[in-house]
Amino acid sequence: MWTISPVPVTDPAAARVLRDYFGEVASRYYGRPATVDELDAAMTDDPSADLVPPTGLSCSRGRTMW
Repeated sequence: MWTISPVPVTDPAAARVLRDYFGEVASRYYGRPATVDELDAAMTDDPSADLVPPTGLSCSRGRTMW
């Protein structure tokens, strides 16, 4: 059973999901694992503060979030 609850983008669980997502996208773009510096730059260039109702959301499938 899934339990879904909203959390702020600044919540540690949300930050982990977003970093994983950015890492996946950047790694596909570069064709190799993205570096920490590349992830930091990407997340700075494209902040996620707008991922709040009603304009956006983020979820993690198959993971326990706490």
